[in-house]
Amino acid sequence: EAGPSRAEPPPHPYRSAVTELASQLLRSLTSRCLDRPDDADAKGLLEEFVRDLLLLLGRPEWPAAPLVLTLLSKLLCRRMERKAEVAVSRRDSKDAKAEREEQAARLLSLDLLGQILAAVVAQRKLHADAPLTFPDDKDEVDEAAQPTDAGEDATCVCGRGYDGGFMLDCDRCHRWFHGSCVGIEAQEDDLPSEWFCESCQLSRAVTKQRTTISRLLSLAEGGGGPSEETVDALCSEEEVTKQLLLNFLEASSAEPAG
Repeated sequence: EAGPSRAEPPPHPYRSAVTELASQLLRSLTSRCLDRPDDADAKGLLEEFVRDLLLLLGRPEWPAAPLVLTLLSKLLCRRMERKAEVAVSRRDSKDAKAEREEQAARLLSLDLLGQILAAVVAQRKLHADAPLTFPDDKDEVDEAAQPTDAGEDATCVCGRGYDGGFMLDCDRCHRWFHGSCVGIEAQEDDLPSEWFCESCQLSRAVTKQRTTISRLLSLAEGGGGPSEETVDALCSEEEVTKQLLLNFLEASSAEPAG
């Protein structure tokens, strides 16, 4: 008998406010531009906005890009439906000019939706080809193991596997990597005594950041500790990874220009 399904984590406590604010801005923008589809400036403004938004998709500089794209896509779909209904009523009144405007607005909405969907499909393919992973610690470790031994994972990030060259294993997940793929040469005099792959570096950073967030939440609650729902929402791997990206951006912006 199947056990109970895992409950979905609660939504981020600030998501509803951010969503409402973004929705108001997007409604104003799309209404202004789609109500004047023959206006080259208004059309260009919306097209340029979508183009810039797609350039930011997946970049840490603007983590809200996926949310804005989702909201914009919904507005464009709703606008196409509403325009279709209005177009039918106006066709009965033989308003040729209004009909042309409606068709232009629907075509613009359809074109923008096509651009958004194409970019999303490309992003999904990138994530499928190189997914973000959080490896677990390997419990049983043979310190004398070699990449060719049975049970060892020597796939590396390149996927080639062992090719006779120098490889080193991560001290957390114990997956093997080519030295040339991770920038470490066998001839180096100062080979690291401890080394972690990028995925395990991220896992360790996520664990550390989650502890920091939980401690700060406890201080904010007067020492009594936050609710379990709040910790789950703000300390999920997704939210903590976002915070790590923001920390990186803040540190990068504080560095003096070279």
